[in-house]
Amino acid sequence: MTATDGDRYLAESYADRLPKASVGKSRIRFKRLAGVDLGAVAEILRKASANPPGELAEAKT
Repeated sequence: MTATDGDRYLAESYADRLPKASVGKSRIRFKRLAGVDLGAVAEILRKASANPPGELAEAKT
């Protein structure tokens, strides 16, 4: 399951704050931690953990 933020995938909604990362629907990849906005990563993790998987599935249907 992937985390959503309204009608967008959570990871994609932070792509502008993570320009050095490869951002997809359900993943964020980066080669080096240097230059990555750790505040944005922390926000993503907080939002994703606030919505249990069952709730996310219901939101997408």
